[in-house]
Amino acid sequence: MGIISWILSGLFFGVLTRLLTPVRRPDEAYITVLLGIGGAVTAGWTLSLLSLTSPKEMSFIGLTAAVIGAIIPLLIYVRHFR
Repeated sequence: MGIISWILSGLFFGVLTRLLTPVRRPDEAYITVLLGIGGAVTAGWTLSLLSLTSPKEMSFIGLTAAVIGAIIPLLIYVRHFR
């Protein structure tokens, strides 16, 4: 359940970023969604390696890390590469 929540939170923030920022090219929509999912899963996986959360359980700290992990690469992408 934890991994699914990481993916869903990354998907949500990727789509939200896509809706809030103008798109110059059609492939940018996929990039923002994949960056959101990748950042969320990476943050959740990192916390599970540090034994702060489990990938099998949905926890507040894991979900919070996934949200922050999704937002950081999206902000970097929007600010520097667009």
